Amino acid sequence: MAAYAQTGVQPCFRLPAAVVCAPATVTPTDCSGAPPSLVVYDYGDGQLRLDKSFTFTRPGKYLIRQGLNTLGSGGNISQPIELTVIEPRNPTFSAQTCNNRSATVEITDTTFLNYQIEWGDGATTNAQSGDIKQHSYTAEGSFTITVKGITGQNITCGSASQRVNIVTQIPAPTLRNVA
Repeated sequence: MAAYAQTGVQPCFRLPAAVVCAPATVTPTDCSGAPPSLVVYDYGDGQLRLDKSFTFTRPGKYLIRQGLNTLGSGGNISQPIELTVIEPRNPTFSAQTCNNRSATVEITDTTFLNYQIEWGDGATTNAQSGDIKQHSYTAEGSFTITVKGITGQNITCGSASQRVNIVTQIPAPTLRNVA
C-alpha cells in the first residue's frame, strides 16, 4: 500500500446503523476524503482490511475502526464506533378487538428500536416499545395483525402475527348458569 501525503486528511466514517440483525452485511460510509485505495477497516477483530463491507454472522458488540495510510507512517486509526449485532427475534405484543370495527395493539417487547404494525388490511403504523396503537377497519372480518421488530436502516429482524375478528359491536356476555 502506498503512502498518501495529503495534509488534513483524518479518519472519518459512519455506520449505516448502530444495531443490525445477524447475519448483516455492513458497509461503512467514508467521509475522510482520502482515496478509497488507502482506506481500510477493522471490523472488530483487529485486522485492517481493504474490504469496504463485512458480514457479521454472530450476535455481539463490535468496535469498528477506520484506518488511513497517510504520510507513510502506517496511517491514522479512528476512534471506534460500536456496532451491536442481535439475533433475529420475534417481538411480543397483544392485540385486542374493540367496538366500531377497530383493534388496538400494545407493543410489550423491548428488544428493538422501532416496530412496524401491519394491520392486515394494507395499513401500517410505526411504533416503539410500550406504545398502544389503535386502528379502524372499513369492514368486519378476520384480519392478521403482524408486528415486525425493526433495527437501523428499517431492516426487519423478526415478526409475529395474531388473527383478530373485527366486528361493529362486541357481543355482550350472557349468563348461562347461576350456582
